[in-house]
Amino acid sequence: MRRTGVWNWEEGLDLPGECERIVRRAQAGQDSIVNLGCLMLVALMSGDAFMFDLEDKLACVLCRGGERTRFNVQDWGKQWAFEWPSIYEQRGGRIWLPPCPPDAGAGGEDD
Repeated sequence: MRRTGVWNWEEGLDLPGECERIVRRAQAGQDSIVNLGCLMLVALMSGDAFMFDLEDKLACVLCRGGERTRFNVQDWGKQWAFEWPSIYEQRGGRIWLPPCPPDAGAGGEDD
């Protein structure tokens, strides 16, 4: 089940740029957390990167083991739209994501 989140440009959000930066940090093996209101982007030294919507418990893997995954960011004029492929759960103080769908290959915005 995929969901789409929408954010206004007036909020100063450069969603595609933030996704690119967090992927580059993961690929460089740098731990990093970026909080943008209800959005949290996380890069891990393992080469994994994620984006989470903390209000709706939505998640997207942006990079896995240094390999970029397919994610979709759209420009809707004065808004950004992001397609969320997963819903995450918190279990015992950890975040759990379901396995990646089989069609999630390397790529980026609208390959």
